[in-house]
Amino acid sequence: MGKYDGYLILSDLDNTLTHQGHLIDKNTEAIRQYVKEGGLFTLSTGRTPAFLFDTYGKENLLINTYIICLNGTVIYDPINKNIVWQSSVPKEALSNLEQIAKDYKGILSVTYYCFETSYNHYREIPNGGINKTVIAFDTADNCAKLRKRLESEYRGVFEFNKSWDTGLEILPNGAGKGTCIRMLRQLLKNKVKTVIAAGDNENDLTMLREADIGYAVENAIPQLKAAADRITVSCDRGAIARIIEDIYGHTDK
Repeated sequence: MGKYDGYLILSDLDNTLTHQGHLIDKNTEAIRQYVKEGGLFTLSTGRTPAFLFDTYGKENLLINTYIICLNGTVIYDPINKNIVWQSSVPKEALSNLEQIAKDYKGILSVTYYCFETSYNHYREIPNGGINKTVIAFDTADNCAKLRKRLESEYRGVFEFNKSWDTGLEILPNGAGKGTCIRMLRQLLKNKVKTVIAAGDNENDLTMLREADIGYAVENAIPQLKAAADRITVSCDRGAIARIIEDIYGHTDK
């Protein structure tokens, strides 16, 4: 029996586990000890497994259970290398999106994600499901304007959130990081007693609300801080390491 048996930590990647795209040594060492002592650690991210492992390496991420990826539209088993669950929409559901986007200024790109493959144009997508769509804008104001229209026209069809100020993410209705946490509880059953989640942006809101303890990093947006149970240090100071210390009340003052 390890001292972290029964704990599951889910961390967002960008600006939570990492700082400016780099892993923090303090986090890595703390996670290494945490999993050695029985804890489960994984990521809940908008990224794909291929990006995670190609960029950082499995030996550095120390993930030892299912991954929530593509912002809560896919649950992936890195051990057996298969998709356990996914939520997608038919290609036809987004048939009008590019035409709607042409009416708005400031759109830099529209990208469609089908698990490990992405497409820059609707006509390139093969028949099948789309897990998430990302629209990048030049300004936050232009992003907000199109979001308002899309939320009205696609109510009940899609979920909308943001991972950064000028990016709008479109997910299937009912998907998201919070939905995936509920599924992880079922998959892991009695292996998990306490779910801890940490994030920094709007796409982490449902995850923090669904977790037993939801942490916002100090560099998080105000909306996430308001929804969090606790606020920890900023990502550049080793936020995940601090959370692991918090589990047994060993936080440095």
